[in-house]
Amino acid sequence: MIRRIKIDNFKCFKEVDLPFSNLTVLTGPNGSGKSTIIQAILLLKQSLQERFNTEEKLLLNGELVSIGTAHDALYQYRDKRHISISVTTDKEAQYTWTWDATDLSLDNLPSMSPPQVIDSIKNASELDIHYISTNREAPRIHYQLQTAGQKQGNGFVGHRGELTPRILSNSYPLKVLEGLHHPQASGNSLYEEVNAWMSELKPGTRVSATEFRDLDLVQLMYAFRSDTDVGNDFRPTNVGFGFSYVLPVIVALLTAKPNSTLIIENPESHLHPKGQSTIGRLLASAASCGVQVIIETHSDHVLNGIRLAVKKEILQAQDALLYFCSESLLHGKISSQAESIKIDSEGKINSWPSGFFDQMDNDFSELFGV
Repeated sequence: MIRRIKIDNFKCFKEVDLPFSNLTVLTGPNGSGKSTIIQAILLLKQSLQERFNTEEKLLLNGELVSIGTAHDALYQYRDKRHISISVTTDKEAQYTWTWDATDLSLDNLPSMSPPQVIDSIKNASELDIHYISTNREAPRIHYQLQTAGQKQGNGFVGHRGELTPRILSNSYPLKVLEGLHHPQASGNSLYEEVNAWMSELKPGTRVSATEFRDLDLVQLMYAFRSDTDVGNDFRPTNVGFGFSYVLPVIVALLTAKPNSTLIIENPESHLHPKGQSTIGRLLASAASCGVQVIIETHSDHVLNGIRLAVKKEILQAQDALLYFCSESLLHGKISSQAESIKIDSEGKINSWPSGFFDQMDNDFSELFGV
C-alpha cells in the first residue's frame, strides 16, 4: 500500500506531502489539484510497468493517463525544470524518482535518479494498484468478452469498467470478504453480493450476465423484482446511466484483495443521494478489510456515508483521511494545497474550511436568511 506521497513541481503543485491511510478522500473545487495527486500515482505506475521503457523515462502519455508534454506537466511558476515523485509504502520503503524537464517539448522525460535508486524503485512496480476512471463505459446492448491489452485477473474491472460484465459472467466461484457481506445477500458469492448492494439503489435489482463465446460478447440484463412481481429483463440502455456507472465500482470493491490499492474517480456519478451514501458505506467497508481505497469526489453524500460508517464502527476513524484541495498564494504565486481534515470516532469533522461541502448551508442562508 501507499502510505505517503510527495510531489514536487508537478502541474498545480509546487510541492505537496500527503500521508495516505486505508481510505483517503480527495475533495475540493474543480481544478484544485485532486486529479493531479491521482495522476502522479498513475504516472509512476504507467512508467514502471511499461516493458519498453528501458531508459526509465517518465511516460506522460499512456494507457492510464495522458498529460501532454513537459510544458503541461511542470508547475507553471517553476524555478527549476525537474519533476519529483516520492512514494512510501506500508513496508516503510521509500522511492524517490526525479525526471529532467528541461526540454519542454518532450513527452517522455529522462530520469535524473542514480542507477542504484532506479533499481530500488523498480520494486515499486509490484504495488497492486487498480484504477477506475470517471470516464466509464456507457450503457451498451452488449460488451466485448475479451478486451485487447487489458489484464484480466479476478476483480480487475478495467480502467473504464469495461471488464465488469466478463467478471460477473464468471462470478459464482468468487467469494467476497466477510467485512463486505451485505446482510440481505442470500449467500456470499460475488453474484449474490452484487445484487444485494445494487438493491440498495433500487429495491429488488437483479443484474445478470450471459456469455456468447462464439461472438466474443457478453450481455448484461437488469430486472427489478419483488415478492409478488418477477418483472421483465431490461437492457442497460433502458435503465439509465447510474446502474452502468456504479456497477464497476461495486464489483471492484467487492473483489479487491487486502493490501491492494483501488483508486476511484467520482464513485457517485449519476447516482441519487441515497445511492451515493450507500457507496460511501461500501468504500469504508472495503477499507476496513485491508483494501486501500483512494477516491476523488464532489459528493457530500458519499462523505456522509463514510462518516456514518465510522460512527457505526465499520471503519476506525484513524483509518480515514480527508484532504480538501484549494488554491492559495505561495511566495506570491498561485499554488494548490491540500488541507488535512479529521473525522472523529463519532463521524464528526474537526473543521469546515470555506468551500468544503458548505454550499447547501450557503444557499439556505440566502434563501431563508439564516
